[in-house]
Amino acid sequence: MSSPPLGSTQLLVRGDQAARLTLAALESASARLRVFGAIVHGCMMVMRTLIAVPCAVSLMLALAPAFSSEPAARSADTLTSAASWLPDHEPALARRLVASGGLLLDVRTGEEYANRHIEGAVNIPIGELKVRLAEIERLTGSDKRTPIVVYCASGRRAQQAKDVLLEAGYEQVTNLGGIDDWNRR
Repeated sequence: MSSPPLGSTQLLVRGDQAARLTLAALESASARLRVFGAIVHGCMMVMRTLIAVPCAVSLMLALAPAFSSEPAARSADTLTSAASWLPDHEPALARRLVASGGLLLDVRTGEEYANRHIEGAVNIPIGELKVRLAEIERLTGSDKRTPIVVYCASGRRAQQAKDVLLEAGYEQVTNLGGIDDWNRR
């Protein structure tokens, strides 16, 4: 069976359907719109695939250690991606977590804390955090799922503290940012 003769130009629209169109078929406005619609639809399908597949793979890789039957050596990257679903720099969320029993951790220096701090915050300077993890364990009742809100002056040290806490196995850690962000709406 042979195909009908085609014009000099052929278009491949939506690779999965391999529709061939000739210049003659493109003469009418409705045919042009159908071709344009098929091209746009094909592009959207490709974009969905390009976006959805990497996101799904990232999610599966992040959750894999949590559902594995084998104890796995966890890297800081795996911990960050697995637990980072708790967004940073969200003052309203931070206030809700603390109000519901979460730990508010000020990682600034003792002098900064003495000058000004958020009521109820516990001060453990970032330089001492790794050696004082037992204190965090005591404050959270040994529950690694207890929410921890960390803050400093600008958010940089708080991010370092978040990384240390995630590496130590704490699952719900958020970086408020700076002390002034607490009252931000």
